Amino acid sequence: MKRRGQKVGLQNLTTGDTIRVRVILADSKQGYLGQDVHDEWSWYHPDKWKEINDLSPKGIIARGKKVEPKNKRKATQNSEDDGKHI
Repeated sequence: MKRRGQKVGLQNLTTGDTIRVRVILADSKQGYLGQDVHDEWSWYHPDKWKEINDLSPKGIIARGKKVEPKNKRKATQNSEDDGKHI
């Protein structure tokens, strides 16, 4: 179970839809009170929602932004290396 402020991926057990929410309150009986991408708060009951581990951009889109994996980001050049400014 995640703590307040963390992001959690949830999958609806009936429709199979996946979402990412920011945890406002976590309760072992009632589930998560979470804030979605539209800044609306809702309860996600464990009988209807399952926590998923995959929070990758392939499974869930956050606010319509494409997120690049950290290892594929281009390294910036140091201006001292070649005397050119970026």
